[in-house]
Formats: sequence, structure tokens, C-alpha cells
Amino acid sequence: MGEDVWPGLGIAASGFGVVWLASIVLIAAAGPHNRLFVQIPVGHVPAYYVIYGIAISAITAVTEETLVSAYLLTRLEQLGWNPRWALVLSLVLRTSYHVYYGLGFLLTVPFGYYATRSFQKHRRLMRPIVAHFLYDAVLITIAVLAS
Repeated sequence: MGEDVWPGLGIAASGFGVVWLASIVLIAAAGPHNRLFVQIPVGHVPAYYVIYGIAISAITAVTEETLVSAYLLTRLEQLGWNPRWALVLSLVLRTSYHVYYGLGFLLTVPFGYYATRSFQKHRRLMRPIVAHFLYDAVLITIAVLAS
């Protein structure tokens, strides 16, 4: 597991970098149509919700990467799928359950691509799990502490 932490951190950091740049472009392109992005007013959330967010991040990372990377990609490979088409299907599936973000669902694609390719290339599940956990935990922590 130790050898997967640094690559997982790299995957998460790469995802953040690309999403940050893509956010700037997407927000500028949307212009006055900011309602295309889901903006749910939350109000104040107690800081101890960070603990809940970290637990949810861990559960989500393990579940999603096990199903969408390990199971789906391995099964598609067994069925003789081309790795590129398996990657596309994995990304479509992964992105589809984030559509409730509005146009923001497009921002899930870079991280999904990095996590999926990492599994395809290295056949190590812990890397995308670590990356997914770090990605979600940082976002949830920022959201809770910024409220």
C-alpha cells in the first residue's frame, strides 16, 4: 500500500489542476447562464462535519473504484473489449451519476480519466482509491470549512 500513496497523491493533484483550469474555461463559457451549474445553498455547517465528510470520502472511494475500475474494467477485458472502449464506457458510467451537478458534471471527467487509466496501466486498485479519497476529502473539507 505504501508505494501507492504517492502515485495516488499525484493522480488527485493532477485531477485538481486540470479541473481548476477547466472550471475557469467552463464558467467563462457559461457567462450569464450560471444556472446551468447546480448551486445549492447549504448555510452554515459545523466544522465537525469534516469527520463525516472524510468517512463518506473513504466509503465512496472504495466502492466506486472497486466497481467502476476493478470490476468493470477487468470484466470488460475478460469479454475481449478494446481497452480504449472500456475506458470510454467507464468514464460514461462514472460521469453519469454526477449529472445532478448540472454542467459541473463535466469536471468529473479529468479525475475519472486519470483514475481509470491508472488502474488500466498498473493493475493496482489502491492508487485510484487513494486518489479518489484524497480528492473527495479535500473538496468536502473545503466545502465544510468555507460554509
